[in-house]
Amino acid sequence: MNDALKYEPRDVLPPKEMILDYLDSLAWSRHGLAQKTGLPAKTISALCSGKTGITTKTAPALESAFGRPAHFWLNLQRRFDETNAGKAPRANGSTPASTRRWRDTGPQTRLLCQAANPC
Repeated sequence: MNDALKYEPRDVLPPKEMILDYLDSLAWSRHGLAQKTGLPAKTISALCSGKTGITTKTAPALESAFGRPAHFWLNLQRRFDETNAGKAPRANGSTPASTRRWRDTGPQTRLLCQAANPC
């Protein structure tokens, strides 16, 4: 493939952002997600704060809660890890764009909500 045509995203969202957006869209609490997934509240808290990543244990639990396949969650984590491999935190303490919270109140958010709660 021609390198000039190769798509390379500059920023990849951390998986915690997707989880937090689902929680916001569905008006669920972290505790409620823990109950729905059967995962310990500490695990959900660690996922939501970015202290831990999505694993082969947590991905199926997120699938059962949000309706997105386990491979979606694992690929999200993999892409984030690959994109951020070797990136050091900034000296001034600012966060790179790839770790900032994004907010989309448009059609995508509604689609995420509909995907998690099909009629």
